[in-house]
Amino acid sequence: MEIKSKNAKITIDEDKVVKEFYTPHEHLTDQWFDAYSIYERTYHNVVKVHEYSPERIVMDYIEGTTIDKNFDEYYFSEKYTQDLYTKFNQFLKQICELELHFYDFAIYYGKAFYHRDCSQGNILITNENKIMLIDPDAFHFDHFVDYKKLHVFYETKEWYCTEASKCANHMLNLSKAKDISWM
Repeated sequence: MEIKSKNAKITIDEDKVVKEFYTPHEHLTDQWFDAYSIYERTYHNVVKVHEYSPERIVMDYIEGTTIDKNFDEYYFSEKYTQDLYTKFNQFLKQICELELHFYDFAIYYGKAFYHRDCSQGNILITNENKIMLIDPDAFHFDHFVDYKKLHVFYETKEWYCTEASKCANHMLNLSKAKDISWM
């Protein structure tokens, strides 16, 4: 299957994704791959990269859905369950941990190395209910973690918290309607 994006031609072949860039990504160097590999082995929340060059990248295919699509399960649910609420809170915790990982890694590695496009479309929830960052070429080095460059991440976090509040209220109303106490 082939997907066109504004920056690359993306081909999905069974368990691999090949992303061929329209313009070279010069930051994809051996140093980039070393840092990315350490990050991937340490935090387990990014897609595994098998091959890289400024012209293309080959990575694992991650089965899952973007976080915005998962909110329908919570917000439009007709049935309140403790499991649903627990699952929802696990997602929220994982989203908050993403930022901590960037700072942790900067301290460990001695320079910032983080994903500059943590948007809703680049955060997947896997079939195992784990949050994964895709689009590995969005990882870049910097001298420090620059809040301005993480603006998409903060917008996503803000959106997530707003949606989390709506979903929590929805589940609270469902539990009240069914006279279920959960606190």
